[in-house]
Amino acid sequence: GDDAPKQKEGIPMTEMIVTSGNGKAVNLRKKPDTGAQLITRLPVGTLVTAGDDQNGWREIIYKDEGGWMMSQFLKPIQNATETDLSGDPGAASSYTRTLTADEYSRLCEVRDHLEGDLAFLKTIVGVG
Repeated sequence: GDDAPKQKEGIPMTEMIVTSGNGKAVNLRKKPDTGAQLITRLPVGTLVTAGDDQNGWREIIYKDEGGWMMSQFLKPIQNATETDLSGDPGAASSYTRTLTADEYSRLCEVRDHLEGDLAFLKTIVGVG
């Protein structure tokens, strides 16, 4: 509806990623309160746009839907680790998303860098 939060003037919104200590989906609620109505549950690794921390909660926007999530389950993308993105490695997730061109390009750079390092290590130990 029209009450969904938009990019508010003067309020910085940050691209963040949903993380979780136990690999489970995280609750998105109508209000910053654990007793508030549940809107949906977002899988670990979901990309959201988030406002500033307000008493341990952040107002977030996901696919034009607005709500509140506990700050402890959100991390700026640049600080996220592989574990944050996958959650519990044992927890299979049906969630998938398409990488942006920038993300794909960054992953390719990392891969090329790692392959270069591996080739160099092989020359040191005399294999390959």
